[in-house]
Amino acid sequence: MGHNKLNLNMGGTAFNLNNGTASLAIMMSLTELDGAKDPDFQSLMPLSASAVERMAADMIKDGFDKSHPVHLWIRADGTKILIDGYTRLAAAKKAGLYEIAVYEHKDFADKRAAMIYALSQQIRRRNLSASELYPYVNRLNELSGDELLAMAD
Repeated sequence: MGHNKLNLNMGGTAFNLNNGTASLAIMMSLTELDGAKDPDFQSLMPLSASAVERMAADMIKDGFDKSHPVHLWIRADGTKILIDGYTRLAAAKKAGLYEIAVYEHKDFADKRAAMIYALSQQIRRRNLSASELYPYVNRLNELSGDELLAMAD
């Protein structure tokens, strides 16, 4: 039996709809995300009270920006660990939201690999000076070894 493919046909052009091969963000309750907190990931980057305030004000006005989901690692045993998005989670709470967008990862080999991913995302996303960036690049290099020393440049 062949596989059926669902698509949308407009003007002779077929547009494939998500058939499960594309990963999409899902909505998850803040309560469930609270239960997924991990101090090792939470301490990768300090939580800035002023950033939480600014984000919360934006969320009150515009809602949670689903194009920037928080990142959750689903381990092989089903344990959920929030690896990235602690500031967004705190801001969502302050804004009075009940759920936010979450991207689920299932492919990290271990905690070290998940921490490398989370820290590298933080470094790339933030507008930090070289002196502000230095301790985070050092931490990334400690976790990953010499292969990421080039990022320090």
